Amino acid sequence: FWQILCHRSLLQLIPIENLDGRELFEAGEVCRRRTGSGVDLNRNWGHAWAPASKHSESYGGAKPFSEPQSQYIRERAEEWNPAAFINTHSGEWAVYIPWDSRQSVGSGLPMTQLQSLMDSVGA
Repeated sequence: FWQILCHRSLLQLIPIENLDGRELFEAGEVCRRRTGSGVDLNRNWGHAWAPASKHSESYGGAKPFSEPQSQYIRERAEEWNPAAFINTHSGEWAVYIPWDSRQSVGSGLPMTQLQSLMDSVGA
């Protein structure tokens, strides 16, 4: 299975999304959620964006896609049209099936297949 998957797949990588947040992490601010400007990029998307206080850990920015990092990821997703998307986080050992911010899933997601995938990797 894995050999077939590897031969039929194109892997596109964006090695780091939140460079300033990563630099702060490396300076000792472990498990930092936000960018240097205070925005949680996971909540800076059009889906489920909600206004929040700038002081909140889950502040998603002034509006959806207000941050250049989110705009860049959106542009690559539109350009590449991926069949799957994996996002890793510095301060957490976890694998999420969408969504990680709530106890629900988007309509049309193949939950049986996603659960089977998670079971196969031991998540």
